[in-house]
Amino acid sequence: MLISLAAALVWDLTVGAATSTRDAYPPVAPVLSLRMAADWPTAAAAVRALAILGPEGNWDWDHPERNEDGFRAWGLLAEGELHHSPTTPVQGFVSAGVGVGRLERLSAAQRGFPYPLAFEGEVGPIFRGGLGVRVATSQRVRIGFEASVLAFTRVEHGVTDPYFGPTPEGPGVLGVLLFLVRLEWAR
Repeated sequence: MLISLAAALVWDLTVGAATSTRDAYPPVAPVLSLRMAADWPTAAAAVRALAILGPEGNWDWDHPERNEDGFRAWGLLAEGELHHSPTTPVQGFVSAGVGVGRLERLSAAQRGFPYPLAFEGEVGPIFRGGLGVRVATSQRVRIGFEASVLAFTRVEHGVTDPYFGPTPEGPGVLGVLLFLVRLEWAR
């Protein structure tokens, strides 16, 4: 039995939503991702660029009713994937990745609190793991659904209180949940 070393080049455009479990009322933000993969019969190796495109967030000490959620982040990842044979019309997959990225801001406009909590990060390592399913709509096109967790490191926890400033302690790592729809096409 010969194992083919030739891989198909697969591109996918992913859209979806991101949220965090850190706050009682977490913000939800749109996600956009582009992935390029070398796809073998039961595995793939990929490079992914990902952006969480939420608002910057607004905080007004004098008018807390004007507080707005903020959620922005980005990342570049190298990923690996294991999946069923491409000859099946429905294909389950599990993926994992490591890369570099930054949680620019995550804040929830928590009504009833004197000031909102905020998380901000520096550029550092990020990790992603997910599982999903995809369906072949033609020989070259597949549509998939995925749930994954994205972990940002080098994150600091603070408050957006202009009089006291951020607190020095932070969680270090912050997890984000991603719910994604993938459109894949092979060359």
